[in-house]
Amino acid sequence: MPKQKHPSAAPSLPPSVLLILILALVFALVIFGLAQLKPTGIADFLANLFGNDRDNPQENIAPEYALLLEQFADETAEAPIPVDALTLTEAFANFPFASHYTHQYTVSYTDGTRTSSHTISLTRSGEEYQILQYEGEQIDPNKLLFFARADASTFLLKDTLGNQHLYQLGEDFPFSSVAMLPDPEIFCEHLLAFEQRPTTSAYSACSAHIERHDAGRMLVLRFTEREGGGQEEYRYLLDYGILYSAVGTRGGEIYYTLDTLTFSTTQAAAAQDLSS
Repeated sequence: MPKQKHPSAAPSLPPSVLLILILALVFALVIFGLAQLKPTGIADFLANLFGNDRDNPQENIAPEYALLLEQFADETAEAPIPVDALTLTEAFANFPFASHYTHQYTVSYTDGTRTSSHTISLTRSGEEYQILQYEGEQIDPNKLLFFARADASTFLLKDTLGNQHLYQLGEDFPFSSVAMLPDPEIFCEHLLAFEQRPTTSAYSACSAHIERHDAGRMLVLRFTEREGGGQEEYRYLLDYGILYSAVGTRGGEIYYTLDTLTFSTTQAAAAQDLSS
C-alpha cells in the first residue's frame, strides 16, 4: 500500500484544491505504473476471461486438457477436489465462466497504522463490462475515483477530473489496477514452482482445491511464505471466475482483505448497470 506523506510546513492549500491535486497525481501515477507493465499477463488473462465465450469454446480445448477441466465442471462432488498447477492454469484460461453479473466488493490494505479502503463495482454483460472505483468502504457517488468501460476491442479509463486513456485490444489493459484484483497468472506460477521445488520454493505450503459454499462452488487458493510465515487465502466463485473474498496476514496481523458486498447474476441487472 502506498505510504501517505506527512504534511510539511509549507502554507496549506484549500481542501478542494488539495483534493484535485491528489487525484491528478494518483491518476498520473497509475497511468505511469501501467506503462511499465509487461505486454502479457493481465492482458492475456482479460482476453481469455472476457472472450472465452467467443474465442475459447469447449470444443477447441486440446484433448489432453479436457479431462483436467472436467473436475471444475463437476457440480455433484461433495468432498473438496484438489487442483494442480496445470489444471489451475487451464481453468483460468479456458473454463466457460458465466458472462452476466454485477459484483461489488471492498478492498482494504493496512500497514498497522494507516488503512486504505476502496469499493469497486464490476459489471459484465457478454463482451462488455465496466468498473467503477470509489474511495472508502461503500459506494458513494461523491467519492468516485475512476470509471472504466470495455468492449471486445477497447478499454476506456478516465477519472473524475476528465483525464482519460483509451487502450486498444492487444495493449496491456489496466484491468487489475482499476479493479484492484490480483493477476491469476501469479497464483499459477507460485503453485507450479512449489510443485516442482517444494523444498526451495519461496512458499512452504501452497494448495488449490474446489469446495462447496453457500454462494456456490469455491476455488480456494492458499499460500504460506517460507520466510516470515505470511499467509494468503483467495476464494474464487468458480462458475463466474470472480474473486469472492481474500485475506492476507503477516506476523499474525491482517494487512489485506477483499470482501464481497453484493453479487447479482441476472442478465437484466448487468445490462441495466452497463447502460446507466
